[in-house]
Amino acid sequence: ESLSTQRPTCRRAMGADGTPRPAVRVVQASDGDRRLHAAKPAYPGDALVVEEPLLLVPSDPFALIAASPEGAAMLEASRALGNLRPFAAYAAYAALHLEKRCAVDAFKVEASASAVRTLRRAVQTLLEEDPAMEAAADWAEVVRLHGVMTCNALQLPDGCLALYEFIAVGNHSCAPNCEIANGQVQQTEGPHGPHRIALLQATRHIGVGEELTYSYVPAAILNATTRDRTDFLRLHRGFSCHCVSCQPSPEVLRLRRRLWRGCQSVMQVRSAGLAPNQPRFALQLSYFRDSDDLDVAVTERPRSGRAPRHR
Repeated sequence: ESLSTQRPTCRRAMGADGTPRPAVRVVQASDGDRRLHAAKPAYPGDALVVEEPLLLVPSDPFALIAASPEGAAMLEASRALGNLRPFAAYAAYAALHLEKRCAVDAFKVEASASAVRTLRRAVQTLLEEDPAMEAAADWAEVVRLHGVMTCNALQLPDGCLALYEFIAVGNHSCAPNCEIANGQVQQTEGPHGPHRIALLQATRHIGVGEELTYSYVPAAILNATTRDRTDFLRLHRGFSCHCVSCQPSPEVLRLRRRLWRGCQSVMQVRSAGLAPNQPRFALQLSYFRDSDDLDVAVTERPRSGRAPRHR
């Protein structure tokens, strides 16, 4: 029986007030997305969430996959696919209890993320070339779970991917009010190996009901231009950031409105000596990456006997 048919449709039980942890609560937004909000006031340095991974994918997943009941078939499929990593989340998910599977299923997958699109195309090509491989795995679940980890999990210093039930609900912001403590995850030894305990702490004062956010991108990208941050998030996470730091300045908004009005006016102007569908003016739009600014040049098309004019 495939994992997709075994996947439960339940939701993890929470308290009557919807508070999974004393300091935070998960809120269902009007767009269907989940958000992490503060359940009580927090101050800089306060620990809001401390938890172990819900799902963990090691940097070298061979042993994890080989130990699963369908390990031989998955290893054969991974060799045909040329990539072992997507089957790691599949094998780890299969080993979870029902309650934890419910929590994993609550996470969304950004279909536009580069890793998801690449894997989906690779699977499609593999099955077209070798239809017999379709029985090797539940490929829809392989793609879905790989997407869940790619779009929601934290990359640990040792190369592991860790999906945290509550921390992973927090949205990205280029001006966050929280951070993962020390920029990494604490690893403490336990009876079954190291625990990857993540600590989400406040970086400023946070009021009750305020959304908790942290940065998904490295510090070097966070301090880069808006366009660079947007390109990074769209490529690796499959979404565009619309936080306060990524919103265009009032000057840029005014320039865009003027440009739009100018385009409408210019394209309506026709010269009697030109063809009916040939505009009298040409537009040249320039974008300056360093300042996130726009510039426009309007050039009148030359007529006989005189040079073009710039406006």
